[in-house]
Amino acid sequence: MHTFRGCYHYESSDSLDRALAAARDYLHDDELSDVERRLFAGFRRRGATLFIDATMPMLADRYFASAVLGALAWHARDGVVEAYRGAHVIDQIISAGSHREPVYEWE
Repeated sequence: MHTFRGCYHYESSDSLDRALAAARDYLHDDELSDVERRLFAGFRRRGATLFIDATMPMLADRYFASAVLGALAWHARDGVVEAYRGAHVIDQIISAGSHREPVYEWE
C-alpha cells in the first residue's frame, strides 16, 4: 500500500478551491480506475488548510497521485505531504509557495 499523509496551507479558501479544481482536472482521464478516484476521499478541509490521509493499493497509478498532489502543492503557501510504503517514507511533496520566483512587472 502507498499512504499519503500531511497537509497544505493556502492563502484563503478561494485559493484552496482553485487548487482542488486544478487537482480534479486529472479525474477526467477515461483510463482512471475507481482506485485512483478514491484518492480524493482522503482529503479533508478546514478553513484554508487541506489535510491528506489517503491510501492506495500498490497496483494503483502512482503517477496519478503524484500529479494530483503536485497540483495541490503548487497552489499551497506552505506544507508537505509524505508518501509512505509501509512504514518507510519514500517521497515528500513539498508546497511550491515558498519556492516560487517573484513576479516582476516590467514597463
